[in-house]
Amino acid sequence: MLLSWNMSLRRVLGPMLQRDVKKAFISFLFIGLEIGMTNNSARAKEGVLPGSSEKDPVIIEAVRLDVGVGGEKLVYTGDVLVVNGPSTLRSMTMTLFMLPKELVNRAGSTNDRIKNVEADGSVLIDTKKDIYGADHLSYDKGQNKIYLNGNVSIKQKDSLIKSNSLVYDKSTERALLTGQVLYVAKDTSVTGDKMDYDRKNNKAIITGNVTYTKNDAVVRGNKMTYDLNKSEGFVENTDNSTRVKAIFTPGTAK
Repeated sequence: MLLSWNMSLRRVLGPMLQRDVKKAFISFLFIGLEIGMTNNSARAKEGVLPGSSEKDPVIIEAVRLDVGVGGEKLVYTGDVLVVNGPSTLRSMTMTLFMLPKELVNRAGSTNDRIKNVEADGSVLIDTKKDIYGADHLSYDKGQNKIYLNGNVSIKQKDSLIKSNSLVYDKSTERALLTGQVLYVAKDTSVTGDKMDYDRKNNKAIITGNVTYTKNDAVVRGNKMTYDLNKSEGFVENTDNSTRVKAIFTPGTAK
């Protein structure tokens, strides 16, 4: 059974809602989640979104909130916005699965109660360093991993990475992208089956049917190590079954 909360909260919030509907609604979301930084210094904590720090609170806004009995399931719908320090998440819907209060140390904050997060519909995570996009997001706090599926993309200032799926390990700050991997930056592109992306150092290892293209030069192999900061790397064949193949078109290379 779910208890529904929306913009018709006038009776519940009384005069406060009459003064400022939007402010009251957002305040109620904060109260419902017991979000704050009161106990964040009690012990080390980790941010929910990439790019956030361990002390950043989680702030959520939406058009509607459905609260499950016991507060162990929170369903947000309609223009969902999550702010976690400098990072933000936007989606059409989002569901938070929470641990029962009795299983969480009293010194802990609401962040400690978050067990899993599911988000759907034009999911965007902006970390100020890069922007992640996908159709669906799943965050497993126990594994400390974020899963993105469907039309996955990572945008940086001068580059774009695309794939079918992504698994981001928040502990190591590494992402594994699989399925039709594409990296594009200015006059350079790389395609492959998989990419191991080191977010901290901005380096990537692409494997499986690798094709590196720069202007009109094409190099093929089964593995490429690439530095996204320097826009340079090398292609190799690790199984020794075939040699690296390069194709240069006469009169067009720059």
